[in-house]
Amino acid sequence: MSASLVGKKAPEVNVLGLDGKPISLYDKKAPYVVVYMWNPDCEHCEEQTPKLVQLYNQMKDKGFDVYGIAVNTEDAKWRAAMKKYGMPWTNVFDPTNKSIYGKYYVDNTPEIYLLNSERTIIAKNLQVDQIMTMIERDKAKR
Repeated sequence: MSASLVGKKAPEVNVLGLDGKPISLYDKKAPYVVVYMWNPDCEHCEEQTPKLVQLYNQMKDKGFDVYGIAVNTEDAKWRAAMKKYGMPWTNVFDPTNKSIYGKYYVDNTPEIYLLNSERTIIAKNLQVDQIMTMIERDKAKR
């Protein structure tokens, strides 16, 4: 848990994407990146994911990106849920969960971490409607 505290450098994640090739969190170039850890069977994810899709579509050309990580699920469920929600961002899945749980604290899904351009964790345990407030606060500090 200590590696994923606010103010710490975000731990690197390099997990297989839809095409079976690894995708690094640190390959994201946007100034703000949401690390969205979710589960297709999660009731709260059903509520938050469409909101995140809407926010992403509004902000993707304004320095905002999402790195989605499916946790505690199966490949078929992950792929079906991505289709269902129309998740347009980078999505990865590690069936062992080893690439996630050793680095990020996930007590409930969805778990939302917000990273700035230095890939420092500036907020976590967010709801989608809190993301822009945290980005504005970070911008005001700079």
